Amino acid sequence: MAGLLYGRRRFGIGVFMCAIGVMHFLETYLASVFYIQLPFGQLSPGSTILFSGKLMIILMLYIHDPAQSRDLARPSARHPLRR
Repeated sequence: MAGLLYGRRRFGIGVFMCAIGVMHFLETYLASVFYIQLPFGQLSPGSTILFSGKLMIILMLYIHDPAQSRDLARPSARHPLRR
């Protein structure tokens, strides 16, 4: 995921967001099927490791490219299709 974050300018943001979606499906599937028995209870790697990793990657995207997020919410006055 960090490699896709680094290569988002080459491959585009769409590939990065598709990988986030696949990671979300994998996280949900692992959270419902796979558990690890520990001394203090059961633990699901899908809900602990993958969720926190996905959250970190999304926040890193926002930190590195804040202009893309703001431009979608508030169009600028120099927009070519706007009068």
